[in-house]
Amino acid sequence: MLRKIVTWSYDRRRRVVALWLVAVVAVSVLAGAAGGDTGTDFTVPGSDSAEAVALLQERFPEYAGGTVDVVYTSPDGVTDPDTAARIDELAAGLAEVDDVVATEPGPAAPDGSTGMLRVRFAQDAQSVPAGSVERVMDLAGEAERDGLQIELGGYPIEQVEQGEAGSESVGLLAALVILLVAFGSALAAGLPLAVAGLALGVGLGGVWLVANVVDVPDFGPQIATMIGIGVGIDYALFVVTRYRSALAEGRTPREAVELAGTTAGRAVVFAGSTVVISIFGLVLMGRSYLWGLALATSLTVTAVVVASTTLLPALLGFAGRNVDRLRMPWFRHDVDGRRTLSWRWSRVMQRRPVAAGLAALVARCCWPRRPPACASGCPMPATAPTT
Repeated sequence: MLRKIVTWSYDRRRRVVALWLVAVVAVSVLAGAAGGDTGTDFTVPGSDSAEAVALLQERFPEYAGGTVDVVYTSPDGVTDPDTAARIDELAAGLAEVDDVVATEPGPAAPDGSTGMLRVRFAQDAQSVPAGSVERVMDLAGEAERDGLQIELGGYPIEQVEQGEAGSESVGLLAALVILLVAFGSALAAGLPLAVAGLALGVGLGGVWLVANVVDVPDFGPQIATMIGIGVGIDYALFVVTRYRSALAEGRTPREAVELAGTTAGRAVVFAGSTVVISIFGLVLMGRSYLWGLALATSLTVTAVVVASTTLLPALLGFAGRNVDRLRMPWFRHDVDGRRTLSWRWSRVMQRRPVAAGLAALVARCCWPRRPPACASGCPMPATAPTT
């Protein structure tokens, strides 16, 4: 069956690429029009912590919401009249921010160089509106002048900053560099990225549609994206490497695609199925939102596997024997890998597997282990924040 799928995709490569492009556009439009919302309820009903939070909300609601710590330092000391006046002004401004119920002075360092304010919100840490948190950040930034330094901490701050980080683009850039080093060819390196990108387009669109049916956590798309990028590039790397080796052995491009699809492609299907099955082990933890996380990740991985066995053979059909074009001049690679350092190292390990295994075991057992940070006797700085 896999051989038929691979050769059919190769022979009808224009149709396959067109179908994938249409699928990406259709799923993206549908997800934008009818996609669900993500959100997570991290509470565990019936647990001691849930009962404590409920009691706190009933008796002391002003202490039940999320908090942000505003830590400040000044070369003149936090007790300096000018510094104290500016911090009081900042506290008054923070108290007027939407969803803020109180601003409280916190502890100060013994040497008077560092102080803290605590901002309390009406909502729990996961539900604090991003706009209110950003307003707190803006006010803190405006108050920084004349040597006064202000830093913010807390889960609401972390959530807002994570949304601005763009870790997916960083992951793609790192993957491109690694692929260029591995292949030495821009065209060969671009194929896994193209496959992963189109598969992610379909998979993530499916995630937003699934959010209408199950609870998908707000970090679900990010987890699915990073796992999809990883397995997508990894799986395509298997197939492209086997294809290049088959070409180097004198096979035609069609024969090379068939061989790569039925050998490396079989490993891709098996590995992807293993990931999809194992990821559902998350649901054994008994939390409803983990169903959404498992389903989102499995959808993305499934799309990657399908793309690796259909879209990639089609793209290899377009590349043909030119898969190693656009070589990087500072990397020297044989297409069959037989003069690379990794090839020589693998042969050394295979000739002496017992010796290599024992050497690795001895190195692991004899490797010095560092003690855990701040074990007994570890001094703490006098100005360490109490938080």
